[in-house]
Amino acid sequence: MNTRFAHTTKSLLTGAALLAATAVSVAGQIVFVGLGVPHLTLLVFGRSHRVLLPLVPLAGAVFLLGAEWGQTALLGDSSLRPGVLMSRVGGPFFLLLLVRRGPEGAA
Repeated sequence: MNTRFAHTTKSLLTGAALLAATAVSVAGQIVFVGLGVPHLTLLVFGRSHRVLLPLVPLAGAVFLLGAEWGQTALLGDSSLRPGVLMSRVGGPFFLLLLVRRGPEGAA
């Protein structure tokens, strides 16, 4: 039964990754703000919803502004769209969340 559980867990994680990839491909890189920033805020500030509820929208805005400012600072006048930097940060971060939580944290 343990092998079946591991297979099911891997299948569900693969499905979650494919659904997230589909959402990003349809709606653009900005979807990472809705997927990654809440997890990052949870990791930094803990699990208290009283704290997280006001901080998540603020963290999303700060992340977008930071992405825009970072690109402008690095590239000067020839800046890119904010989605480019978010994809460079968001892809590895989302994979890190999937690997870190893995089968043990999927339940």
